[in-house]
Formats: sequence, C-alpha cells, structure tokens
Amino acid sequence: MRGRPVEDRFWEIDLIRGLLVLGMATYHAFFDLHALRGWADPAAGPLLALARSVAFGFVLLAGAALYLSFLRQEIKGRPPPLSRSLARGSRIFGWGMLVTLATWIYPREGFVIFGVLHLIGISIVLCRPFLGLPQTSLLVGTAAVAIGAALDGLPGGSPWLIPLGLPPAGFYSLDYLPILPWTGVFLIGTSAAAWAYPGYRRRFRLPAWAGRLPETRPGRCLIWLGQHSLAAYLLHQPALACLILLLIPSS
Repeated sequence: MRGRPVEDRFWEIDLIRGLLVLGMATYHAFFDLHALRGWADPAAGPLLALARSVAFGFVLLAGAALYLSFLRQEIKGRPPPLSRSLARGSRIFGWGMLVTLATWIYPREGFVIFGVLHLIGISIVLCRPFLGLPQTSLLVGTAAVAIGAALDGLPGGSPWLIPLGLPPAGFYSLDYLPILPWTGVFLIGTSAAAWAYPGYRRRFRLPAWAGRLPETRPGRCLIWLGQHSLAAYLLHQPALACLILLLIPSS
C-alpha cells in the first residue's frame, strides 16, 4: 500500500458534518431565545430530538474521521504515532474545558460538565488501539452502548464517575455525553468508516445528483462548514447570543 496516491478527504463526510452544524445552530438559537428572551424551552419539545440526533451524528462522524485519517497516513507509509492521538485528543478536550468555563459564565442555568468535545477528546485516545481492528471496534462499541444503556438512571453515582455515565443524584449538565455509551458510538463510527471506505476508497457509487453537489454553492458552503466544524462549534453560540440581544426585543 505504500506510496499509492489517495484522496485527501471525502467531501460527503464534510457535507454531512456541515448539515449537523446547521442543526446544532438551529437548536442553540432556540436555546438562546429561551435563556435571553424567555421563549419556550427547546429541551421540553420536539427540538430535543434534533439535538440528540445532531450529537449522535457528530460523535459517529468523529469516529469515522479518526479512522480515515489513520488509514490515509498508513497508506502513505506514515502511520501516525500514539503521541499524535494523545496531542489531538488533549487539544480537543482542552477546548471542551473552555466550553465548560464559558457556560459557567453564561447562561447561568447550569453548565457543560462533560459534553461532546470532552467526549471526543477522550475517545480519540481510548479508541486509538482499535483503529486497525474494525470488527473488534464494532463489537466493543456495541457492548459499550449496551452497558451505557444499562447504567442510565442507576442510583449510587458519584462526581468522580460522571465521565463514565454514573453521575450523582441531582446531577445536571447543559450537555452530557459520558464515555458509556458514547465512546461506543465513536467506535462504531470507526468500524462504519472501515466498511464504507476500504483501502481509502468508496465502497459505494454516488448517484449523479449527489456527485454534482460539490459544484453547487450550497454544497460548497456546507462542505466548508463541515471542514471548520470545531470553529463553528466554538463561535456560533456567542454569535447567536449577540444577534438575539441586538435584534430580538425583550418580551
């Protein structure tokens, strides 16, 4: 496999991630309208399903992207060292801690304790040994999801067990994606990418209409947004809050 030219990125993954960013921004716009202008709480309505679907999609695609990055470097003859995964995971976890600090300041209705960036940062490190083992990843990921479902709501949690999915009674976080079951979803994402892109090539053929999407303006915008999803995640909330404060009168 050494030296074979490979595609840099698969645009369809970036496009789907761009759609997820739009879904995230939609939910958070209604969240900010609730926090700043007293609108109905989106967590108590159908928008909650959107938020959960977006979280699932982000974690699944993060696992897929990690596997594809690993595979691309392996095909080029430069398998990424463990230190690279540690550095990348630590950096994303650090951004998650910044989100924790920011949400402690605003909206003053709880804050993010172990959210999607914390989870992805930890999962990048925990899942590194499984990247060359897609079948094992699927089995371990499925088991982690099942264990997480069994742990959900069990009494006897502890603050020290919040990352694992066993929080204490009365625990509340604006965004909470514990290792169990969510690292399982991440692992399933790595396995799905191994199946869909064997040897860093598409297993499937894109329909003609889909193949034209990167040539359209909406398609290019979504792909660009997906390629910059971390920046979008970090910046969209303050931007939305400023727009609401400027444009939406108090009720």
